[in-house]
Amino acid sequence: MITDADALAGLVERLSLEHCVVIDTESNSFHRFPDRVCLVQIAAGKRAWVVDPLEMTEDDVAPLGELMANPNVEKVIHAASNDIRVLDKEWSFRVANIFDTSIAAQFCGMRRVGLDSVLLDALGVSIVKSKSLQRADWTVRPLPDEALQYAVDDVLHLQDLRDELVRRLEELGRMEWVEEEFQRLENIRYRAPDPPEIAFLNAKGSRALGPQELAVLRELYVFRYNEGMRRDVPPFKIMSDAVLTTIAAAGRDDLDEIEGIPVSSLRRYGRRLQRARERGLAAEPVTRPRNGNSNSNGLEGRPTREQIDQLRDLKAWRNEQGEELDLDPALIWPMQSLERLARDASLLNDETREGASVVREWQAREFGESLAAALG
Repeated sequence: MITDADALAGLVERLSLEHCVVIDTESNSFHRFPDRVCLVQIAAGKRAWVVDPLEMTEDDVAPLGELMANPNVEKVIHAASNDIRVLDKEWSFRVANIFDTSIAAQFCGMRRVGLDSVLLDALGVSIVKSKSLQRADWTVRPLPDEALQYAVDDVLHLQDLRDELVRRLEELGRMEWVEEEFQRLENIRYRAPDPPEIAFLNAKGSRALGPQELAVLRELYVFRYNEGMRRDVPPFKIMSDAVLTTIAAAGRDDLDEIEGIPVSSLRRYGRRLQRARERGLAAEPVTRPRNGNSNSNGLEGRPTREQIDQLRDLKAWRNEQGEELDLDPALIWPMQSLERLARDASLLNDETREGASVVREWQAREFGESLAAALG
């Protein structure tokens, strides 16, 4: 356990000499709001260290950022995107030289890429992924021994796993493919969620609400968010979206007559819910923003029958390539690109131009000619 600045600085100095280190994090998003990084697990060789940032200041933790950004030390992380985001959110750390064992496993043809499945498949190592520990409150101190063992299990075998996956990737001739994917991971940044004044529009069931009901839902969302901040509890534990949309849809009905509101919620929040509802009923109605006539890929209007048939054929091409290589077809070519090409095959050069779209260089290099033939 690393619980003070001097010990962490010494550990970072030692690990900076390693060829690669294994990294994992544990946060408390299921229990606290806003969430925090509660543990950073690190392994090198056959040793593991658990860094406890809750015992340190931001300045104390700073050396860890130097290790993350060190391009000479490979960081082995399983399903790295989440860890990269939380390290950026918590301390603005940048992570360089990444080897993601989840991505590597996909390119080895594995369909189940949870850590326990990959370790069993590649190394024959069995670890227990307890649901209760996955959702543990990592803020609690002292941590139970079983929680520490769970945290250490996530990093202890990853260096061996990395080596086995590299062996398989080199045998398959796919190392360049995953290296490009790893480089793209370095550009991932934390993006803050929408504030409640905007997020309410994405609530399940909100599209069935009228303009005044949306105004009520917005006020209920703001109430729930503020209550979560006040109590240090995730908003979904204060009240579900389903309850909030039910209240918003009920107009001026008495709260205790609305079905679906837990009695405990009425007892705790009844008066504040009523005040939030009254603010919404008195506010200007909310008009949901229009998305326009284009879809998420920037394509205008509905596709023609010929374009639908072309997309079907392109999906079949992608499935054939995936089956031949024993790869998830989604890795072969991005669906966004296929949808654009189904509309206009002449865009292929644009789609495969470096940095121009979601298509990777390795995908254009390996499958561009075959796709051109499929487009006719």
